[in-house]
Amino acid sequence: MKPTFKRTALVVFTLLFANVFGWAWAANITVTLDSPQIGLGQTAQLTVTVHGRSTDAPQIPAVSGLTFQQIGQSSQIEIINGAMSASVSFVYAVSAGHSGTFTIPPIKIGNGTDAAQSSALVLNVGPGSGGAPA
Repeated sequence: MKPTFKRTALVVFTLLFANVFGWAWAANITVTLDSPQIGLGQTAQLTVTVHGRSTDAPQIPAVSGLTFQQIGQSSQIEIINGAMSASVSFVYAVSAGHSGTFTIPPIKIGNGTDAAQSSALVLNVGPGSGGAPA
């Protein structure tokens, strides 16, 4: 009976180890804009959340006419019933140099087989609010 117990303990340990530390290898990325439409002179907030592992800042692609400025970062780690999950959110202020429709290409994180990317987003920038220039 002891060999069966050892084998069972090994299988349970292996599954537990994979469950607890597996989050470090599987990553996905979500990207959201707080508003898909802004006026010229206003900013939109772009949030890039990486689920599954902590990494360096994501690779924000250059978009002609748009400026991205990182304004914050937050991390979250949860352990629920022995299952661990982690996420890091990077927050950017997005402003436009002129009105128009801008496509923010997929944002990438990581390299090689560990790479993940988001979907593209569209930001519509209309004329300013008509107020006095700042």
